[in-house]
Amino acid sequence: MFGLLRHHGVPEHLRSQLTTLQRLRNNLVHGISIPEEHLLSSADQELADVLDELEGSDNQVIREAMRWARSNEPEPD
Repeated sequence: MFGLLRHHGVPEHLRSQLTTLQRLRNNLVHGISIPEEHLLSSADQELADVLDELEGSDNQVIREAMRWARSNEPEPD
């Protein structure tokens, strides 16, 4: 997934944040560690900020992908 993000010009700082959030998610889902509630709240806000930044990207491909991701439309062919 992150190779795709790099290919489409997602800035490094956002890729880094997404990597951290993905690690937190994986640890939670697989029962490796259960973070404290304040860490989950912080991660939730961080994800919202990342998604907002992606929605405002100068890159049209990224903006369109974000529009689709939040639309609940079926995956395009």
